[in-house]
Amino acid sequence: MLHTWGPFERLTPVGHGAFGEVYRAFDAQLQREVALKLLHPSGRDEADADALLREARAMARVRHPNVLPIHGVDQHEGRVGFWSDFVRGRTLTDLLAAQGPFGPREAAAMGLDICRAVSAVHAAGLLHRDIKSSNIMREEGGRLLLMDFGLTHEAGAGAVTSGTPVYMAPETLHGQPASVASDIYAIGVLLFHLVTGGYPVSGRDMVEIGAAHDAGARTAIFDLRPDLPDGLVSIIDRATHPDPSRRYTSAGQMASALAEALGATASAASAASDVVRKAAGGSSVSLPWFRRPAVLAGTGLAVLSVATVSGAGAWWWGRTRAAVATVAATSAVTQTAGTDSYARAHDLLEHYYRPH
Repeated sequence: MLHTWGPFERLTPVGHGAFGEVYRAFDAQLQREVALKLLHPSGRDEADADALLREARAMARVRHPNVLPIHGVDQHEGRVGFWSDFVRGRTLTDLLAAQGPFGPREAAAMGLDICRAVSAVHAAGLLHRDIKSSNIMREEGGRLLLMDFGLTHEAGAGAVTSGTPVYMAPETLHGQPASVASDIYAIGVLLFHLVTGGYPVSGRDMVEIGAAHDAGARTAIFDLRPDLPDGLVSIIDRATHPDPSRRYTSAGQMASALAEALGATASAASAASDVVRKAAGGSSVSLPWFRRPAVLAGTGLAVLSVATVSGAGAWWWGRTRAAVATVAATSAVTQTAGTDSYARAHDLLEHYYRPH
């Protein structure tokens, strides 16, 4: 087992891939932990070393809060490697496996961060080409980080067709070069996956998925999540449109659509006097993107009742398995700092959990 590499020590393996390994390591000079990605020992194809160096350089070109920053690249003991921040968190793949699909508001907010990160990648003249749930980490503080730039290349470079088939746009499956539009498609597939656990077009490999695209065998998102708001569904449908010219023209444009949907729905809910008052504290909050609470006739009371809250949502909802909240209705259209907290809690209550 590898214990040291250059100035780094106390190496603990945390992952591996086709041509490299990832370690948690200790930087003795700066006295901090880092994530260290190393190429397999010497004897591998030299092209692998070039690929690792390209990945490091691509990451170094992108500066954004939602993109994993890189600190350096070097070669020691016959192994090429680079290091970055060590992030304590879980990938979106792991979160989906643990708690099931996300609620619409939480998924949209995550999509907004991802779009901003991809906008920074495109602004640097690059295409990511491998946007997927396993390449996005949510750290313990809640921030999302776009990772793994192994397939990233210059826009217009015409690299060979590669990627994760279920996230690949139909035109790239048929041999056309990757583009901004194909990255947009991948973001749309990611959002689809976050709220349903499935994919618009599924299959075992590129050929099978390409044939499914040609046959128009797409899964309608409402068939999997009929409770989703129309605004979010429209955004996902546009981003994953088979015709690249019908998608968003940029990740920034898609980010604007998500931001507008998040804000506009909250305003619409408030304008419709869809406001409730917390039983404790008395602050007024709105319920954007969700059904109105049932109003009990003749009482003026709105009751929000949940029998069981399980999975990852349990820790957020007071770390209990049951929550019953009774709130007084009001016609005042007010928003306070409690709005986001209440909306997130309600989003978790709307969450689809596994049968158990």
